[in-house]
Amino acid sequence: MSLKNLQEISSLVTNNLKLPPFSGVDEGSKYLRLLAGIAENRWEDESEAREELYGKSLDSRSFDMLKSRAKEHLVNMIFQLDTDKRFKSSLDKAYYRACKNLMAGLLVRLQNKLETGTELLKLSLKTSVKYEFTDLKVIALRKLRYISSVTGDFNSSRNYSDQLNNSLFVLNAETRCEELEQDLILDMIATGNLNKDFKKKVSAYFIECKSWMSKHDSY
Repeated sequence: MSLKNLQEISSLVTNNLKLPPFSGVDEGSKYLRLLAGIAENRWEDESEAREELYGKSLDSRSFDMLKSRAKEHLVNMIFQLDTDKRFKSSLDKAYYRACKNLMAGLLVRLQNKLETGTELLKLSLKTSVKYEFTDLKVIALRKLRYISSVTGDFNSSRNYSDQLNNSLFVLNAETRCEELEQDLILDMIATGNLNKDFKKKVSAYFIECKSWMSKHDSY
């Protein structure tokens, strides 16, 4: 991951979190010095960072390993964000919460903690159903169907299967409508001209999307 991208993650997670005192850290810890420099946007590019940390030119492998450690630390901190401070809209807060519970449920399940994993996945599913996060619903339902099948819960397995089939239909509709919308955006960027051909395409795409939305509107 590039230094610029690490700086963007750092700006997201350091504003509302209590971090270790990066400034004035032990000069012997290149890892903490790298985190401090990233948080402070100290360097314009990676060559500057390498020069300050190592004091000499070297192959990029050592620096890449250092960046990899920093990336893991910063990504982990994303899951500790204070949603009330970081996100303004209730929809953004709900999506973050659904994603966090989904990821937690998947990771717990990998450790064979099926009961706890199921509870977390259900929390994610509940939020996803309420706010119509179809992509997250599909993942949660697949895992819940699997857990209910291996635990012999026939009724739950069939229920999750029915919900999953419906959600897959909706996801296909959403994906197709997004594809059409993005195709129009590309046309506008490429030509900058809303000519008759473009308007005909808009009309045709609208009719197709309307046919999907008549069956289920999740937007």
